[in-house]
Amino acid sequence: MQGGRMKKIKIASMTVAIILPLVVFAGSAVDVVTPFEIPVAPRALGMGGAFIAVPGDMNGLLYNPAGLGYVKYYGISAIHNTWIWDTYKSYLAFGIPRKYGTFVLSGIYFNEGEAIKMEGGTPTGEEVRAFMSGLAAGYGVEVKDGLLVGVTGKFIYSYLAGYYGSSIALDMGLIWCKSMDNRRVSLGLVLQNAGTSIRYRETYSPQPINVGAGGAFTVWNPNVCLNIAVDMNYPYWGAVFRYNLGAELWVKNVIALRAGYRGGYDLSNYTFGVGLKVNKFILDYAYAPNYATGEYAEYVNPSHKLGITYLFIKEPVRIVPEQMEEIKKAIEESEARLREDITSVKLSVDEVEKKLDTILETMVTPDEILHMLTIHFPFGSAVIPDEEYPKLYEALRVINKYYKGKTITIEGHCDEMGSAEYNLELSRKRAEAVKVFFVENGIPEELLVVVAKGEEKLLSHRTGPGTAGVENRRVVFIVE
Repeated sequence: MQGGRMKKIKIASMTVAIILPLVVFAGSAVDVVTPFEIPVAPRALGMGGAFIAVPGDMNGLLYNPAGLGYVKYYGISAIHNTWIWDTYKSYLAFGIPRKYGTFVLSGIYFNEGEAIKMEGGTPTGEEVRAFMSGLAAGYGVEVKDGLLVGVTGKFIYSYLAGYYGSSIALDMGLIWCKSMDNRRVSLGLVLQNAGTSIRYRETYSPQPINVGAGGAFTVWNPNVCLNIAVDMNYPYWGAVFRYNLGAELWVKNVIALRAGYRGGYDLSNYTFGVGLKVNKFILDYAYAPNYATGEYAEYVNPSHKLGITYLFIKEPVRIVPEQMEEIKKAIEESEARLREDITSVKLSVDEVEKKLDTILETMVTPDEILHMLTIHFPFGSAVIPDEEYPKLYEALRVINKYYKGKTITIEGHCDEMGSAEYNLELSRKRAEAVKVFFVENGIPEELLVVVAKGEEKLLSHRTGPGTAGVENRRVVFIVE
């Protein structure tokens, strides 16, 4: 008991040194750490906080909202963080991808602990507490191939020793990505915390405005994926230049190992982390050792961050019995022959009366007619085999006859073999190959929209090589 009280008194000389100026020196400006400043995501912290140019993670909301443009799944993420002096922070986020971009909503609570109030260097016996909370809403979208933009709005509420304050702030960012075979380079820029000061009566604390730039390089194959990232940050209010370095290695898209370094910060240090994917769950953990020295080193605890993310990935689509029988028959006939892949050209129900003349298998639903086109890709390939071109010409004929001038969406798909990044890029290449065919045969390029689905819409959990998983290696045509 006595030891705990002495600890609070000891810490008070530091924490109250922050709190008291806020409540005594009216009209003055002081620096206060906001909950959004402290590293939030364990994946990012494990990489040293180098996350400005890393897209596709909904927890990147507070690093660069542009990265939300590559978030493909609905998801929920919960994070808990123990920080210095027995403080802690909790964070909850929801990812909502839509047709034109992704929204992320989040909330954060930062408990800054308790301390014995000091007056004139003497403990008064009165305990004072402090906490902050915040809400953030972000949006990111891919405005053109490889160019992502995003914005985040934030609200902050602060309680310090009986005094209240609040503020609003804005983050804006962009990311440019360039993919080449099994590699991707991305560059990012971000402006953070542009907003109003936190006010406590006549005392105020300006927002910690920061300008950051980053770069990331990703290389992958079916077995591993390596991410290397570097960030540079320049706080507007006279702080020193800061930099972040990090690396992440995914093995079989299941286990991740991470390491990084944060330089120029008050507590500059190495960081480490691990990740694990289990079905729809992603578990992340990060550790930042305590390198503090001096009188208060024993009270500056190492930082532990634990996060869990659940992705609402759709279950594999059920294939009707007739289709399943055809699939089984094709596999039994020859192991060397790839099974037919289902590709849809979507027509309106009104076309039923026209008795469409096509060799494509037709399926009627209450809302539409589906013409099944059979195009399949070899394992790991985006090259259309010669024997598949007659099917493409039939699709071309149907589209030209009934949908001339309509927008055509071309969706590329993959099986689960390989990393998510590898599959996303491969599915894009498959869709692009079909787009090239249509352009060469007279369909205006501006009417063709390419969408990379990766492994998002699986027909089964089977994977290649060979005929296994061929039902997932497909391109889908949708005529709107």
